[in-house]
Amino acid sequence: MSLRSDSWENKKSLGMKLRSLSFLFGDESCIKTADIAVCAVSAVLLLLLSVLKLNKWVNIVLFALLYVLCVLQLGKNAVYRISTGEYVGTETVLLLASLLAMVSGGYVGAVAIAVLYRAAVLVYTHLNGRYEQALGALSDTIPGRIRVEIDGELREVSPRGVDVGSVIVVNPGEVIPLDGIVVSGMTSVSMDKLGGNSGEIAIAKNSFVCAGCINQGKQIKIQTTAVYTEIYASKLTDLIGHAYLSPSLFERMAAKFRQYFPAASALLALLYFVSAGVRSEDWLLALSRAATVMALGSAASIGISIPLAYACCVANLSRHGVIVKKNCFVQDLAETHTAVFGKNGILTDGRYMVYDVLSEEGVDASKLLSIAVTAYSRSKTMVAAALRASGKSADLTVGNVRMETLDEQPNRGIHVRIGSSDVHVGIPQYIKELGQDVKIYDKPGMMILCVVVDGRYCGQITMADKMRPGAYEMVDVLHLNGVDNVIMLTGENARIAKQTAASLNFDMVKCELDAEQKKEALSFLMNNKNKDTALAYIGNFRTDAELMAVSDIGISIKSFGSEAALEAADVCILGDDISKVADIIAACKTCRIIALMNFGFVACAKLLLFILSASGAVGMPLAVLADTLVYAAAMFNAARLLSNIRVINKK
Repeated sequence: MSLRSDSWENKKSLGMKLRSLSFLFGDESCIKTADIAVCAVSAVLLLLLSVLKLNKWVNIVLFALLYVLCVLQLGKNAVYRISTGEYVGTETVLLLASLLAMVSGGYVGAVAIAVLYRAAVLVYTHLNGRYEQALGALSDTIPGRIRVEIDGELREVSPRGVDVGSVIVVNPGEVIPLDGIVVSGMTSVSMDKLGGNSGEIAIAKNSFVCAGCINQGKQIKIQTTAVYTEIYASKLTDLIGHAYLSPSLFERMAAKFRQYFPAASALLALLYFVSAGVRSEDWLLALSRAATVMALGSAASIGISIPLAYACCVANLSRHGVIVKKNCFVQDLAETHTAVFGKNGILTDGRYMVYDVLSEEGVDASKLLSIAVTAYSRSKTMVAAALRASGKSADLTVGNVRMETLDEQPNRGIHVRIGSSDVHVGIPQYIKELGQDVKIYDKPGMMILCVVVDGRYCGQITMADKMRPGAYEMVDVLHLNGVDNVIMLTGENARIAKQTAASLNFDMVKCELDAEQKKEALSFLMNNKNKDTALAYIGNFRTDAELMAVSDIGISIKSFGSEAALEAADVCILGDDISKVADIIAACKTCRIIALMNFGFVACAKLLLFILSASGAVGMPLAVLADTLVYAAAMFNAARLLSNIRVINKK
C-alpha cells in the first residue's frame, strides 16, 4: 500500500515538474523530454530488477508495476491500429507477445518489449522531425513580419494578412515575403535559400520576383500578385509534401511487408508452439519461445525505413533547388540508362553572340552586319535576337528602309528584299543550295552566317552560343553513374551540333530536326530501349513539353517561378545549373542502394534471429534488443539521405 502511495506521489511530482518545464521548452519539447525520461528510467529499472535477487512475490509485483507503466504506449497504439482496421499489425503482435511472455514467466522479456518499443518510437520521432524540418525549408524562409505601405506609411504585419495588390517594402539583405511585381527600385536577388543557386539575378522595375529570394541590392517596393497561401514557395512545398502519394516499387513492397509480416510472424509462432509443445511436452517452454518468435514480428524496420529513405531523398533534393514531384520518379531516375538533351538553352545559354565579321574586299564590315541585322529584324529566332543586340551595340539601326521577308527557314537562313536588293543570309549549306560559291573561315563550335546580296557573296558573320558551366563534367559524371547513352537532339546545323557533341563526349547526336522530327526520334528511342530501364529527357518546359510527355522522366531546367514547368515536367531544376542533372541521378541511385541495403540487411537479420530464438540459443530480451538495433540501423541508414547525397553535396 505504501509503495503505491509513494509511486503515485512521485508520478504527481514528476508531472508538476514537467509542466513547469513547458514554460521553458514548450509543450512539444516537454512531451519529448518526458518520453525520453520514462524510457531511460524504465530501462534502468529493468536492468536492476533483472540483476537483483529479490523475494519471488516482490519481484513479480515490481515487474508487474513496471510492465503496466511501460506497456501503456504500446497498448494505446495497438488499440488505435485495431480501430483503423489493422487487426494484426506490429503493435498488436508485440502487445500479444509481451502478454504471453508475462504468462510464461518471462518478465524481463515482456518489459523489454515495451521499453524497446518506446525507444523505437523515439528514434522514429527524431528522424521524422529532421525530415519535416527539411521539408519545411522552403516555406520557413518567409519572414514572420513584413512592411506594408498603407496611405504612405509603413506598417509591420503578418504576411498571411496581406492582400493581392498591396505594396510591400523589402530592404537589402531581407527575404522577399510574397510574389509580386517590382514597382519601385532596381536590384539583384539570390535564390540561394529557395532554389539552391547562389548566383544573382538582375531585377529591374516591372519585373516579377518570387517569395523566398533574398534582396541583394537596394531597397525595392513590390506590388503583390499572390496571397501567402498561393505563393510559389508554398506550391513547391505542397508538391514535395505530397510526393509520397505516388510511391515507388520498393515503397509498395515495403507496404506489403508491413501489412503481412506481423500476421505471418504470429502464425509462425503458433505453429512453433504446437509443434514444439507436442515434441517436448514442455508447453511452458514452448510458449516462451513462441512468444520470442512473435516478438520479432515488427515490420517497422522495412515498412517505415524504406518510405523514409525516399521521402528524405525528395526533401534533400528540394533544398538544392530540385523539385521531384513524385516518389516513383526517384525510382525511375535511379534506373535511367538513357539521357536525352536539347541543345540551345539547355546545354548552352541559348543566347548567341556575334564574335567576328569577315567581309569580302570592297565590302564594309559594319555595312555587312547592318544588312544581316535588317534581314532578321522581324524574325523571332535566337539568331535574330543576337544580331539585333550586336547591331545596337555597333550603333547600327534599321532605319526606315523598306524590307519584305520572302522566305525563312529556322536554323538555316532567310530570304528578304531590302529596298530593291535581293538578300540571302544563312548557314553555308543554305547558301550553297542556292548555287552560290562561298569562302568559309571555319571555327570549331561556332555558327557561320553567310551574306549574299543580289547574287554576290559579301562575307560571313561568326556567332557562338556560350556553353553552360558544368556541362563538360556533367556527361562524364552521367556515364560514371550508369547512364549508358547520352544523346543530343537539336535543330542546330550538323557541323556545329557534332562539334558540340564531340567536345562534351556525347554518345549520339541527331541534328537539323524540327519539333515533329525530335518527337519521332524520341519515340524511336523509347520503343527500342530496355523495358527495365528509363529514359530521361532534359529540356525547357517552354518548347519541350511534348517531348517530356513522351519520355519516362521529363526534367526541366530554369523552372524558377514558373507554374507551367511545375505542370509539364516530372522533375524541375529551379536554376540553370545543368550539372545538377547528374547530381539528381546520383542521388536517386544512392536512395535505391540504401533501400536495397535495408531490405537485405533486415531480411537476413530477421531470419537469423528467428532461427536462434526458435532453437533457444537467444532469449527474448536479447532477441528483442537485437531486433530494435536492426530497426534503428535501418532508420538511420535511410535518414543519411537528408545530409549525405553523393554528388549533390559537392559544394
